Amino acid sequence: MKEYNITNKVKVFLFENTMVITSLINNNKAILIDCGMMDEAKALKEKLNKNGIQVVGIIFTHYHPDHVVGANLFENVDLICNSRYENDYICFSKEFKNEFNFLKPTKIIDEGEIKLNGFNIKIINGEGHCKSSSIILINNEIIITGDLMMQTNEGKPCIPGLCSDGSVFSHIRSLEEIIKLNPKYLIMGHGEPILNKQDINIEIEKRLDYLYKIKNSNGNIKLEDCINENLDEWELKRAHDLNLNVYRNELK
Repeated sequence: MKEYNITNKVKVFLFENTMVITSLINNNKAILIDCGMMDEAKALKEKLNKNGIQVVGIIFTHYHPDHVVGANLFENVDLICNSRYENDYICFSKEFKNEFNFLKPTKIIDEGEIKLNGFNIKIINGEGHCKSSSIILINNEIIITGDLMMQTNEGKPCIPGLCSDGSVFSHIRSLEEIIKLNPKYLIMGHGEPILNKQDINIEIEKRLDYLYKIKNSNGNIKLEDCINENLDEWELKRAHDLNLNVYRNELK
C-alpha cells in the first residue's frame, strides 16, 4: 500500500492491484471515498486505527464490488451513494451472493454540496463508465473520478471502460465537466493520482479524443485508429470492443 499526501488532511492509498481509497481526515475522524474490497479495507482500517483515526463515513463513486464491498468492515458509518445504485445492488447481490455481502447506502445524494467532517464536498452526476457513477469534488480543488478515468500504478493510461449501462455520450459530458471544474489534483478510480493541472488536462484530453472518435465513427472503428500514441502506451485495450457495442446500443 502506497500513501500519497495530497494535502495535510487528504490522503490517497494506492494498492498493488491498482485499487484506490481516498481518506479525508480531520480531528481523528475520516471520511473515505470508496473502500475497496475486504483486503484493502482491512489494511487501511488497521493503519488508521493505529493512528487513532476512526472512519465515520464512506462515499461511493459508483456501486461496483471493488469500490463498495469493504464497507462491511466499518460499523456505524454513513454510506453515501446516488439513487442510481439500485440496479447495481440488485445485480451484484445476485451474481456474488455466495461471495460478498452488499450494503445499501444509508444516505442518498444524487447531486449537491454537503459538509462532512470539515470538508466541503460536492457530488456531481458522473455517468459514463456506468449509470451509478458520481464525480466527487473536495474543497473545490480535488476531483475524484471513480472509474471514469483509470491508469496503472506506473501512470500508464487505461482505455475508458464502459459497462453495459455505460454511455459514450455521458462519458464525454462527464469528462468535459471535470475540465470545467479545473481541479488542482485528480484522483482516479484505479492507479496513481495526478498532482498537477497540466498533466490532468493532458490525460483527460487523451480519453476525450478516444471517445470522440468512437462517437464520430458510429461505433465502427479500430482501436489503433482511436489512439494517437503507440498502443503499447495504453492498458485495458480489451475494453474497446465492449465500448463499441455499448455505443451501437445507444444509437438504436
